[in-house]
Amino acid sequence: MRQPRNKWKKPGHKVEFTVGARGGGPLAFQWQFNGAPLLNATQAVFVIESIRRDQAGDYSVVVSNPFGAVTSRPATLRIRPDLRKFRQLMVQVSRFRTLLPARREVVPPLHLAQAALSVGKIERGISELHRFQSSLASATRSATPPTEAASPALALSVNRSRALADRLIAQAQEVIDELAE
Repeated sequence: MRQPRNKWKKPGHKVEFTVGARGGGPLAFQWQFNGAPLLNATQAVFVIESIRRDQAGDYSVVVSNPFGAVTSRPATLRIRPDLRKFRQLMVQVSRFRTLLPARREVVPPLHLAQAALSVGKIERGISELHRFQSSLASATRSATPPTEAASPALALSVNRSRALADRLIAQAQEVIDELAE
């Protein structure tokens, strides 16, 4: 049996998985996604015309004839991240970090060929940073100075935001380092 091969595609692109098999009698094919049979996927070639992120995973095929059945090794479909969106998010994290008091660090530039798999986590972190930025801006615009009780809370919020930005940058760098290997 010629095994299907792993694929690495962008969303919206076409992908084809192919299996090569020989045997006595008519051969039947049943493609599977993450172990579950796919409806109407009963040929030696399985095609997805326009892939979506939720279609990333393992594809295998069961080839059978009157004498038995054999299952291929899984072929993994990975979806390439949108690097433009990732770079924009990293620029936002970098800009936000420069707004935090007493600490100004620059995020190193990203190489265009490097990919990141955790864009969703970073987006959620950016949203949290924007919420903090808004609350910090409204607190500093208020006519009354912060009370002694509020100052430690504000300092804790600034430190928490710094830590979140550091975590987001570290997560992104880990992914980049892993993919650069």
